[in-house]
Amino acid sequence: MPWVNPVFDRAITDINNRTAKGFFNVVDWTRINDNTAEVKASILSILGLNVSTVTLTAPTTSLHPAASSINALIVNIELVRVGASLPMAVGLVDLKQDYQAGNGTVAPNYVDVNDWERNLNLIYTLLPNTANYKVYCGVAAVGQPRFWQNRFRG
Repeated sequence: MPWVNPVFDRAITDINNRTAKGFFNVVDWTRINDNTAEVKASILSILGLNVSTVTLTAPTTSLHPAASSINALIVNIELVRVGASLPMAVGLVDLKQDYQAGNGTVAPNYVDVNDWERNLNLIYTLLPNTANYKVYCGVAAVGQPRFWQNRFRG
């Protein structure tokens, strides 16, 4: 699955004018889920780390994702962020992961979906550079050399 350019420039005018970006649909879900899998594969190939993610069922036009599936999609984004070892300081934002089903509960809006896709884009873009920042160390040694220590044995 190749990387698909994310959409993170949704605005309230898209919702008011009922443009394609004003609706969250199966194509958006598939793009986000596939891009998460692509970042996961990149982490394995670049950093050699296998990130375990939640397996999601793809929604259809007749099967809408439950709140638990939406939360799992967001958890997967967070798991690949942690796997990539990227700090929040690079422009990533905290993602709400506790949506609940039912009337009167908070549902994700266009700003949240923009954040999901922007985070994935940042991780994917910055990931190749993280390999350059790894610090590899040899065997740790503490104290004085052995020949010096042996002088004081009596």
